[in-house]
Amino acid sequence: DGVIQEANLTGAAMLGIDRSSLAGVSFVNYVAAQDRQNFRRHLNACISGGVLPSIELSLGLVGDKPISVQMASVPIRSTSGELESCRMAFIDVTERKLAELKLRLASKALENAQEGIMLTDADRKILAVNPAFSKASGYPAEEGIGLTPSILKSGRHDDEYYRKMEAALQADGGWQDE
Repeated sequence: DGVIQEANLTGAAMLGIDRSSLAGVSFVNYVAAQDRQNFRRHLNACISGGVLPSIELSLGLVGDKPISVQMASVPIRSTSGELESCRMAFIDVTERKLAELKLRLASKALENAQEGIMLTDADRKILAVNPAFSKASGYPAEEGIGLTPSILKSGRHDDEYYRKMEAALQADGGWQDE
């Protein structure tokens, strides 16, 4: 029925509640409203003995920021085969979800920047370019990726220009120019 029978110290700490206060409380009270139906489906699958892939939920904690968790469950049966409970384990994935959001935002910023941007690895192999780079250089992303920035040598710059570029890359990890 989703009522907490017992919780370990880590689980109680994750919820920010004293362990002794959790027994007898319906766990759905801690699940964010938008994820309650998903939690109930998962609980019902555990009860019926169905296949249980892990799911991600937001736990809406009172007075604190919600956290994202990955939840896995396993039915616990008696020696006679009767369902006794569903054991649930949670992993806090809040930091991972925030990192994923930041990556999506950075990707959007790169895609929409008006300046041509090229990202390379330590060996100067091109890893990614944005649409503005492709438009300015004439190199579609799929043609430039894996090559080095030397594809842009026009013959208009002397060796000193490239030495300064290399020095900036070494010192600052980046370089920009018109």
